[in-house]
Amino acid sequence: MKNKKLIKASLGFLALSLVLTYTNCSKQMDDPGQVSTPTDDTPTPPASASYTCGGATFISDTYTVNSSINGQNGWFTDPAGNFSEAILNVGTDACRGHGVWKISNAVVSGAFGNQPVSPAFTKANGESTVKSIGGGDSMSYSFFFRTKSTQADGSAMTLSLSPTSTDRHDYLRFDNTLDANNGFQIYAFDGATFTQHNVALNITRGIWHRIALVNTNPDGSSNDVVKVYLDGMLVSTHTTWEDWRTALPAVTLAVTRVLFRLSVTAVSVDASFTAPPEGFYIDDFIQSSFDSSQPNTIIESYSTGFEN
Repeated sequence: MKNKKLIKASLGFLALSLVLTYTNCSKQMDDPGQVSTPTDDTPTPPASASYTCGGATFISDTYTVNSSINGQNGWFTDPAGNFSEAILNVGTDACRGHGVWKISNAVVSGAFGNQPVSPAFTKANGESTVKSIGGGDSMSYSFFFRTKSTQADGSAMTLSLSPTSTDRHDYLRFDNTLDANNGFQIYAFDGATFTQHNVALNITRGIWHRIALVNTNPDGSSNDVVKVYLDGMLVSTHTTWEDWRTALPAVTLAVTRVLFRLSVTAVSVDASFTAPPEGFYIDDFIQSSFDSSQPNTIIESYSTGFEN
């Protein structure tokens, strides 16, 4: 099935290809990163807000089960990379429905152009000097995720907003490491000197969580804003790599999609991890672009539930 979900907000969800009503992920209406409200000043939900799997409606293309995501509904990964990733039917273990995308760092690569990437928007987003005509200064993404293993196993992946040329504008890394080293965690690097930020530590393994990242890029240096929400709570506010790029010298990047980079081996996470890592399940992925002056007007959006 051809990808039909790179759309303008004015078309809404009517142009999407398949509506599936699931019985098993719910999300709050004020959840940042939603296609309907991709704004970085969305009110933070209270501490009691729950992002758990429940009944709701979500829109998804269909995928071929037990196959690579490459070439399916606009996704890409180089088959020659032989990465450990596939669309699976996991039944009630899915966050919603029965389909998930499983991704693992059992196979890694130091390259960029061969890595898994989401479908690219037609317009690039970023500062006015680099974005496309009609593009926004902001982009967001969100998805549900869980570790396949309930134990520390060295699973790792790095997410970055990326241009079509497959570079990195920011850096958000997931590591399932030892409890003695803060357990399953998410951290970021940013700025001209790659400052590390602990986004979330000791995340519960083996259950579904929701990550949402909202990136705004106003003109000028040292002013990009990245906000990260975990299970509805704002857990980190940091910046991008713009200052590192302009110090090269170079220009800041315009972004169109999300890069899922598999470059860190389990043994690099910790020397005790000698078995292949089991990786992560991913469900209900959304990406959207907008302009910070009109945060509720979506320029382009894409969503999928990896159903099959």
